[in-house]
Amino acid sequence: MLQTVTTVLELRADEALLRVNCSLLNQVQDHRMRVHFPLQARAHSSVAECAFGLVERPLAAEGGPNEWGVPTFPSRRFVTAGDLTVTHLGLCEYELVDLDGDAQDPLTTSGALALTLLRCTGWLSRGPMASRPLPAGPENELLGSQLQKPLTLQYAIALNYPDPYELADRVWSPVQVVESLGGGSLNDSGSKLEVSGMEVDAVLTDSSGRLVIRCHEPLGHQGWMRVPGRAGQIVDLLGNHIGEFSEELKVRPHQILTVALDPIEP
Repeated sequence: MLQTVTTVLELRADEALLRVNCSLLNQVQDHRMRVHFPLQARAHSSVAECAFGLVERPLAAEGGPNEWGVPTFPSRRFVTAGDLTVTHLGLCEYELVDLDGDAQDPLTTSGALALTLLRCTGWLSRGPMASRPLPAGPENELLGSQLQKPLTLQYAIALNYPDPYELADRVWSPVQVVESLGGGSLNDSGSKLEVSGMEVDAVLTDSSGRLVIRCHEPLGHQGWMRVPGRAGQIVDLLGNHIGEFSEELKVRPHQILTVALDPIEP
C-alpha cells in the first residue's frame, strides 16, 4: 500500500516561486496520484509548453459520438491556468478540475489545476472502457511501469510569473558558476551567443567539424540571435544550405533556426 508521502517546501530568498519535493515508497498498482491547486479565479482554458511553443487548450478536447472528450493534456515543462504557473520535472499530465465546494460551472470553467505526480499501470492499453469502445492501442503488458519503488517527485509553483520559460530555466537549468585559473586568448568577459525571445535547443559539432547552433521562437513574436564576430550558413534540419548570415539574424514567429558557423581563421 501507499505509505508515507513526505513533502518538503523550499522558499528561497529573492525568488518569487515555491519549490516542492515529494518523496514516497510506492506499493500500489494501477493508480494515479495527483496534486490539486485551487485557482484564485475560475479558468476556462490552460496554456502549456509543447516541444516548440505554447498550446492553449479548453477544458476538454477530441470528443465525439463514440468517445468522451479528453480532459487531461500533456505539458513539457510548465502549465499556466489563471494566475498560477506550475513547472515540473518528468511529470507530463495535467487537468483543469473542480474541487468539493467549488461553485459548479463544469462546462465552461474550472476552479483548480490538477498535476499528475504518479501514474502507474501494467498495460500499454486496456479495453473496453466507459470512455471509449475500443482500446487506444495494443493490449500489451508492460514491465516496470507500476513504479513500485522509492520515488522523488519535484515541481515548483508561482503566481503571476511574467515569463514561464524563465521560470522553468531557473528551476531546472540553473546557471552553474565556477572559478578557475585564467589564460588563453579569450577576453576576461564577453558573450559568444546572445538571443532575445528565443529558446536555444542545441549547440553541437557536425560531421565536418563546424559548430552548429539551433534555436526556436516559441511565443509567436519576432526574435533575434547574435553570434558576435562570427559568420556562417543558415541550414535546415538536415544540414542543407539555405542562406548566409553574419553575426546577427532576425527570427520569424515560431521559426526553428539552425546556423553552422564558419571556422575561426588562425
